Amino acid sequence: MTEEKKDYRQTEIGLIPEDWEVETVGEAFEIKNNLRLPISRNVRKSMQGKYPYYGPTGIQDYIDEYRVEGKHALIGEDGDHFLKWDSMSMTLLVEGKFNVNNHAHIVKGVKNLTEWFYYFFGHRDLTSHLKRQGAGRYKLNKSTLIELPCAVPPLTEQEAITNALSDVDDLIRSLDLLIQKKEAIKKGSMQLLLTGKTRLPGFDGEWEVKTLEDVLNYEQPPKYIVKADIEDQEVGVPVLTANKSFILGYTTETFGVYTDTPVVVFDDFTTLSKYVDFNFKIKSSAIKLLKPKSSAVNLRFIYELIQILKFSTGDHKRYYISEYQHIEIELPPKGEQDAIVEILSDMDLELQTLRQKREKYKQVKQGMMQELLTGKTRLV
Repeated sequence: MTEEKKDYRQTEIGLIPEDWEVETVGEAFEIKNNLRLPISRNVRKSMQGKYPYYGPTGIQDYIDEYRVEGKHALIGEDGDHFLKWDSMSMTLLVEGKFNVNNHAHIVKGVKNLTEWFYYFFGHRDLTSHLKRQGAGRYKLNKSTLIELPCAVPPLTEQEAITNALSDVDDLIRSLDLLIQKKEAIKKGSMQLLLTGKTRLPGFDGEWEVKTLEDVLNYEQPPKYIVKADIEDQEVGVPVLTANKSFILGYTTETFGVYTDTPVVVFDDFTTLSKYVDFNFKIKSSAIKLLKPKSSAVNLRFIYELIQILKFSTGDHKRYYISEYQHIEIELPPKGEQDAIVEILSDMDLELQTLRQKREKYKQVKQGMMQELLTGKTRLV
């Protein structure tokens, strides 16, 4: 049960409940940087083991000894992660036997919960407290960390809040594990089904050997594409570009919209190419389009097959259309292509549903943190 806070006071970190305190990190927690152990990569190669070796944002290695034991929170000392505080956690919660390098501070709760530090500073903008190290890097010195102000509720409320947030974290972690499992299943299925190592019931016979030039048409889009402004809002049709962002934005401009889909939007065939089955416009003339030459070809089958094939790039890093035209593939009859694509599409739909569910829980957690870590909503 929750109740809205009634009595609150203004502090250096904003409005907090009357019965909460504001303490510095040095007053509220112990900093145990004496347990840090910087070990070079070369040295770590000779001491591989089971104990995690942490840096400011995660595990960097595993070694055969440990210096820290129990539950501790870590917060980075330097790096560019401070610029990503709203989307990337600034803190780690670590338990067990492990090691920490000299780029992360080690924090432990004694009179307060270690988990409270972990959640309170996880997505807090600290840039005004940090020392700048170049254009995109900041440093959180120990002396600065000690003086950082922290809202401190009564211990029982700390426990209630951190338990509630931990429950959501457990849901997110369980979804992460399930998504990883489903992705591995799909990857294995692709290797078996797209190469004919496993045949679906009701299908037999030999697959035909074709070249990509036999089954795909190559199209260079017009050089000048989008005239109108491109907006972030999802209104109109997506505007595609030849880089990892893929969808640059959206436009309501109707001229030049590609509607005769599906196509493969080609850049780097194995990493940046995309299968597109929606209307779109193109921003970059660097994009090429691949379309099936006949109705006997399921383009999605060709696209999925390309993702598991290994291509040699020769002396250069980019892949060129001319290099693909003569690559041979084995192609089953259209009915078998369609059946395989249907199975892979069902897997994709399941993965999409799980990812959407995970994103929903992340949004729920973000809302809970905004309410609970500030005392706007009290847990009873």
